Amino acid sequence: MEITNQIEELLEEKAWVIDILPLQVPAERNRQYAMLEAYYADESKTEQFAGRLSSILTKLYCYHDLLLYWPDDESQIEEPKMTDIVAAVRWCLLSAEKRDAVLDILVMGEKPALIMLCRQDLYMSVYGPDEQLRQLLERLAGAEGLFVRPAAL
Repeated sequence: MEITNQIEELLEEKAWVIDILPLQVPAERNRQYAMLEAYYADESKTEQFAGRLSSILTKLYCYHDLLLYWPDDESQIEEPKMTDIVAAVRWCLLSAEKRDAVLDILVMGEKPALIMLCRQDLYMSVYGPDEQLRQLLERLAGAEGLFVRPAAL
């Protein structure tokens, strides 16, 4: 199956987020959330966040094959090295040239899943994980001080 078709299908599945916050922020707290976003916009905080996400993904790679995909230019790496994963996350979150960068990561398991990282977000989205993958991601995220929770509807 072509990768873009597979991604489109996975985007229709139940979504989770790996987030810095354990719950979605209520609408009446938007001002405080905006301050948090501004705080994390600092390059050193973004660098730390990129490190946390890289740690989750490189550890996940020990359990599942990953495929890195950049939708902008339709390039991909099917058998990435650990350094490829780290470089891809850093590019997505820290690259000065791309303010709207997106990185798609296909988790190739018995049941494929999609992890999406967007430059503007303080979280990673996970589409279609089975229960085993979701539990593994909870453990990996927890070790990095992050939370796995259902995505907002």
